[in-house]
Amino acid sequence: MTPTTKHPPSTTTPLTQLWLEQWLATNAPVARLQLQWLKAMDQIIESETTFMLACLNANLRIGECMLDPDRLHSDSALGDCYEEIMNEVTEASLARLDKVTELSHEFRRQLWEEL
Repeated sequence: MTPTTKHPPSTTTPLTQLWLEQWLATNAPVARLQLQWLKAMDQIIESETTFMLACLNANLRIGECMLDPDRLHSDSALGDCYEEIMNEVTEASLARLDKVTELSHEFRRQLWEEL
């Protein structure tokens, strides 16, 4: 029987491997937090876009009311048009505030889950 030569396990690890392991261990939570932040920002942008579209539609409808000669001669018809538009804008504003509150709570919950 010939003796087999066993190499002792290496006690030294290349510096780059040690650095990479440490970097991944410390930056993975930060990357997950950044991902949650980006998701929240995406939802905020979507919510703001919805609100801006509601404002744009209200603006277009105000223009239509002002260009309609029948409404211009009738104070009540013009007032009804404005009131209807303002109700829609108010509803859109309230929906926006609800969404902001919801996103704030949702973002906090996601952060705590990541931590």
